[in-house]
Amino acid sequence: MPYLGVTPGTAAGADLDGKELILDADADTTITADTDDQIDIRIGGADDFQFTANTFTAQSGSTIAAQALTATTVNATGLVTAGAKVDLNGTELILDADADTSITADTDDTIDIRIAGADDFQFTANTFTAQSGSTIAAQALTATTGVFSSDVTGLTINATGDTAAADNAAIGYTAAEGLILTGQGSTNDVTIKNDADADVITIPTGGTIVDFASSITVANDLIMASASEVFIGDTAAANVTTGITINQGAADNNIIELKSSDVAHGYTDYSETDTFFYIQKRAGANGGVNMFFGQENAGTGEGVLNLQVIGPTTLTTTKTTVNLNSAVSLYYRAHNGSNAIADVNANGNVFGLNVSKASGAKWIFSIDEDGDIYQDGSTDNAFDAWDDAALLRSLQLQQTEDHKGRNTLALKDQVIKSRFDTNRYTKEHLEKARLIEVVSDEEWAGGDRSLLNETVRGYVQTGAIWQNHEMIDALMEAMEAAMKDAGVNDFQKDYVKPRFVERGLPTQILDWTGAIPDDVTVPDIAPTAFNL
Repeated sequence: MPYLGVTPGTAAGADLDGKELILDADADTTITADTDDQIDIRIGGADDFQFTANTFTAQSGSTIAAQALTATTVNATGLVTAGAKVDLNGTELILDADADTSITADTDDTIDIRIAGADDFQFTANTFTAQSGSTIAAQALTATTGVFSSDVTGLTINATGDTAAADNAAIGYTAAEGLILTGQGSTNDVTIKNDADADVITIPTGGTIVDFASSITVANDLIMASASEVFIGDTAAANVTTGITINQGAADNNIIELKSSDVAHGYTDYSETDTFFYIQKRAGANGGVNMFFGQENAGTGEGVLNLQVIGPTTLTTTKTTVNLNSAVSLYYRAHNGSNAIADVNANGNVFGLNVSKASGAKWIFSIDEDGDIYQDGSTDNAFDAWDDAALLRSLQLQQTEDHKGRNTLALKDQVIKSRFDTNRYTKEHLEKARLIEVVSDEEWAGGDRSLLNETVRGYVQTGAIWQNHEMIDALMEAMEAAMKDAGVNDFQKDYVKPRFVERGLPTQILDWTGAIPDDVTVPDIAPTAFNL
């Protein structure tokens, strides 16, 4: 049997001396080394690949197909032609001493490289393939075209310049920009997918907006630029330069919700138990704002809603209907429906306070368009057992004493001294009447003062007026009886009533002798009517 070189079993090797080695039957697939330290591989009549010291080069028009690319140098240059040929005619070429490393082309236009008894690499037309389990190790990948049909691992791409707008898909690098990814797609320029081939991040073609297919999770701080806008459900807001815009569409539920894992208020008819604050529309398509503040039913319920305002020490002192400008203000403006401000209707309720009581929700306080104040007066307001005038005087003296530290005048100079002041109601009496809550001497020394119950004071003032009315009536009756004893027949008609009329005072105290007549409705009668 003829052999290339020497007979197998001898010590000598085969020397082609730069001649071309023909591998296949039609003599168009060869290996040659007519250039010193360089091996050229010709497949199907074309010079496709080249080996030099430590370098494997895929020539122009050729690609490398690999199972895993773990090395870093492939250089592709120009054509290499060969002279004489050596024809193996599809026979395996054994390269090493133990005959387990070889090259063969027993399949037309295919070169198989066998190393240590395993088929590791394969050449076909324009393609170099690393078989399963094999890798390609290179110092630098400088070829212009590479197609990897299998896994590529351990790859380092050392890009040295910018990409161009016409690149279909390119990787670049500049010192200023760092890593650069450029793509040219009909829908997206850049698409990042998951292992299910679903889009995760996309950059639309020609756009600058990054689209995230699902939610974004940020492990740490999310910092926006100083003049950034954040849009949810919208893309623009004419009156926002730096801020957040939320458009919830036609939804009527919460637009902002604050939670805490420490909170468990249990009032789930209004919110989830860990929600302590939310904002929502008040009324469907009409708008308005509804806010919820939730706190657990524990302790004293203090501080459910605290508004703390920090401002200047000097505040405006003007108190008029036009120029008040208080530190904390609440504005209401009526809308005429045509982008203009309108007047509130007469006696319209502007401000109200509603609480749960008597097994339901009740309004207990209101301020209307005229500034009139209304409050729930359904509590016990009978003070007929008290001397209401003396009660008010005792309250005045007590409040004056409690606040004497804010007044440079001595107590004796702040109120007119009365002989009744020595027989006054005590702090305990005032507290029992619910006018004030008594503070201890220690609390008082620390600056704590009693707050005044204006509702109860109104009750006491009403009672004091009526008690004075009754006292005057009693004095009138006593004076009339005394004057009758002196020979005056009608003291009230002849002496008292003319003076009441002269001063424009109501005269029913002089005219009434018993029950109120059926034809008199007291609240509807003006004082002048009493003089008729």
